Amino acid sequence: MAPKYQVAVGDTFRTLARRFYHDPDMAVALAAANHQPVTAELMVGQELVIPYITQRHTVSSADTLHGLAERFYGDATMSPVLAAANHIAEARPGDRLLVPDLENVSRHTVFPGDTLAEFAVRWYNDEQCSTVIECANSIVGQQDIEIGQELIRPGLNRRHVVEAGETWSQLAQWWYGDPTLDQLIAAANRGSDDEAPPVGQVLFFPDLADF
Repeated sequence: MAPKYQVAVGDTFRTLARRFYHDPDMAVALAAANHQPVTAELMVGQELVIPYITQRHTVSSADTLHGLAERFYGDATMSPVLAAANHIAEARPGDRLLVPDLENVSRHTVFPGDTLAEFAVRWYNDEQCSTVIECANSIVGQQDIEIGQELIRPGLNRRHVVEAGETWSQLAQWWYGDPTLDQLIAAANRGSDDEAPPVGQVLFFPDLADF
């Protein structure tokens, strides 16, 4: 399950969104994950689910991928992580880039038949993110992974491209088994659950379980 948080004095969904996501606008997503309106008055001691939502960064005119990698990872050579996760070759002002989490990770033991491309699709629904896995595990250029090898799984929400006829509630039913979590997906992607998601839009599903 996703991490739990016990409400303290003064907490609101907006203050908690700023604390956990560095973005108060994620308050709607946080409230939706807990089946509450964003304006709900929280009770001290109340337990909340804190879904994992991949951090975003809005690119400025001074930003470069190398500079952002140095900023977020302390290592400019990790820029391919940002490039692969966002399907870009360079940072463009105004873009909201996903910043995969390379610290709060899970681990996976390699079994016979496993490949990096398979992991990228299984974990992120995005074969291109095999580069993210390579960089996180310092195995760039390695031809094969070995059975029994332990790999780091970086934090990054699963990718989905909207198809014709899909609705927020259908996507919530498909991914979470709960159509009432439609607002969680919409808010995390800065959409409105009052309108169908546009065909072709790239969405990312917040994690409500350990990844």
